[in-house]
Amino acid sequence: IDIIPPSWQYPRITCARITFGEDVYRTDNFKESQWTQSSEIQVNGKQVGTLEVCYLEEMPEIDEGPFMKEERDLIDALTVKLGMAIGHKESQDEIRKKSHDLGERVKELNCLYSLSRLIEDQSLSLEDIFNGLVDIIPPSWQYPEITCARITVGEEEYLSNNYRESQWNQSSEIQVNGVHVGTIKVSYLEKMPESDEGPFMKEERALIDTLAAKLGRAIERDKANSAIKAALYDKEILLREVHHRVKNNLAVIQSLLSLQVKDIDDDKSKGYFVDAGNRVRSMTMIHEMLQSSDDITKLGTSEYIRKFVRTLFHNYKIQPNHIKLQFDVQDIRLDVDTMIPLGLIINELVSNALKYAFPDDMKGELSISLKETGDASYELIIRDSGIGLPEDFDTKKAESLGLMIVNSLVNQINGNLEVSNKNGAEFKVAFKEEAIR
Repeated sequence: IDIIPPSWQYPRITCARITFGEDVYRTDNFKESQWTQSSEIQVNGKQVGTLEVCYLEEMPEIDEGPFMKEERDLIDALTVKLGMAIGHKESQDEIRKKSHDLGERVKELNCLYSLSRLIEDQSLSLEDIFNGLVDIIPPSWQYPEITCARITVGEEEYLSNNYRESQWNQSSEIQVNGVHVGTIKVSYLEKMPESDEGPFMKEERALIDTLAAKLGRAIERDKANSAIKAALYDKEILLREVHHRVKNNLAVIQSLLSLQVKDIDDDKSKGYFVDAGNRVRSMTMIHEMLQSSDDITKLGTSEYIRKFVRTLFHNYKIQPNHIKLQFDVQDIRLDVDTMIPLGLIINELVSNALKYAFPDDMKGELSISLKETGDASYELIIRDSGIGLPEDFDTKKAESLGLMIVNSLVNQINGNLEVSNKNGAEFKVAFKEEAIR
């Protein structure tokens, strides 16, 4: 504004004024005058202001009153330049504003992402999530250096490190199923310029409401998980009690059979009771091991088979130097619906081998193998080096109770039984666990 008067024909009596919106800029000597030359300041074709040059005294007429046509060209050139400068400045301001807004949105997204990471981390408790969020919030607001946060849930309170009470607050309710359970409060520790909601932007209102909604869902999920865990615990206690009672009932039956055996003189009849006792024992041992297992729904095959077969050796009074026992059993975990028929099959086949494969104190070997052959597919092989089976032996036509039980149980597990009679007897049972229902 001060360089205009010296540029006109009569600088001593020249003054100037620029109006831009509500702002006015004048030379020190400016006064309203009837000898005025003006030009519009435009930005993108829209008038945003005016440049006026005045003479304070009457001067001779020239091209445009007392003004020369060159001065018209000059004042128009000045307003064009001013329009370009204003447009450039507004563009720069708009770029800075958009960059600032973009930075704020990035902070908001980082805040939401960080909270989601906390919620998705199954190792963190609700308290860990709350404590983590109050530290995430301040950097996500417009003025992080003076921002603090507090979360209240029930009677518990979680504070950012710099928290203190303030008059400049923004808060949002935490609700679970429409019921108020807590509050998130964000505070500025100093007075800041007014925005959409006091000193807070509308985007910060949307952010704090979103955080409160996410916390509400996290609390709801935690309550649901706690209810599920409690239900599972109750179910586990119930199942352990069931296994305990079944085991005790089977033990009573086994004891009754053992007592009855003492009153029987006939060896054949006594054998029936011993066999029945072994069958009961095979089931008793499963429930006994499941009751004390960490997993009450599945049982490891290795420990069970070794323990049960050695019990059979003991019951039949087999000496270690008489029949050598060999195991090749993978430690496979099978459910009770599989283990009970499998245990009974092992009982019948091992018992038959111990009773009939080694007559007249014949020495030999008995091997038991259980391996996984594919996806939920298994193969049980019980082999002895005894006298073998009769040449016309057919398991489907067998009349002994033990083999009738084996056939029935193999069908129960949708398995396949193969028998070999070379260098002793071999029974092979192939089955799939998912087929057992």
